[in-house]
Amino acid sequence: MDSAETIFGSHRANWEAWNPYVVIRHGIMSDDTPFQNLAKFIQTKFPNAIIDNQPYPWTDSVVLNGARLARALQTSHVADERPLVFVGHSMGGLVCRVANLLLREPGVISGNRQIFQNYCDDDRNAFTTLLGLGLQRYPPMRVHLLVTIGTPNSGAMLKAQLGALADVLGKVISVKFPSLKDLNTARLFRLLQYFAVDTPTLSISGSGWNRFKKSSAPPVFWVPNAAASFSLPNDMIVEDRSVDLSQSILPNEVLSHPAAKYLHLRAYRDCTDVIHSTMYNHLEVRNLLIDCMARV
Repeated sequence: MDSAETIFGSHRANWEAWNPYVVIRHGIMSDDTPFQNLAKFIQTKFPNAIIDNQPYPWTDSVVLNGARLARALQTSHVADERPLVFVGHSMGGLVCRVANLLLREPGVISGNRQIFQNYCDDDRNAFTTLLGLGLQRYPPMRVHLLVTIGTPNSGAMLKAQLGALADVLGKVISVKFPSLKDLNTARLFRLLQYFAVDTPTLSISGSGWNRFKKSSAPPVFWVPNAAASFSLPNDMIVEDRSVDLSQSILPNEVLSHPAAKYLHLRAYRDCTDVIHSTMYNHLEVRNLLIDCMARV
């Protein structure tokens, strides 16, 4: 944990007595049910904490879900009185990133209409909905810690690269939901690059550095006459490079701030026996989360 201490400092005295409001948000095609054990685990480590583990309409865009989360926290007197911690798995980490930005800078949508209109270019009603939430009417809220677990901070590389290979494979990957468009294109990340916040942030990966490239490992599939074989990321979904904000394809709202404290950790050195959809239940991942919460 030397790297965590270097970035976030030593454990606080009597850290078990801390009383944060912990928001847990699931990823795509999921809900709150699989995260009940994680919520109980955090509660045992921080008995005075309040755990907010709720489902959200994951088919909607990341920005819309992040804005709804920010609005709910703005109007929660309980959350307003406690240190706020975000814990997001996979796409839920992106939702938390957006909510974090909007809480720290509540006037960001009304003050940057063109940027958000560009994001909503294929659905003008979405921009009207965002603006109608009235986030700018509330004062900024401090977020004490943002933790993303297996989050595709540079996009779901596997899906994006499969899309790029569509001609070779003779297949077309259709985007059916706004949330999938956020994961498979750069529209979300191009939006986030314009803003900066100083929230302490930890990203946890369960996958190796892969970039879905030519590999000496046994191929998942091979393309005739393409002289290439392709291997999946170790966690089967998201590559380490995409989880790590310091490897982001585009500048982002965390590392763009000169005062932001950021650390990326891989849960397993050799990345074996890791499954993206359940990595938040692994003790190694949970211990990294609790250790960081005890420091900020």
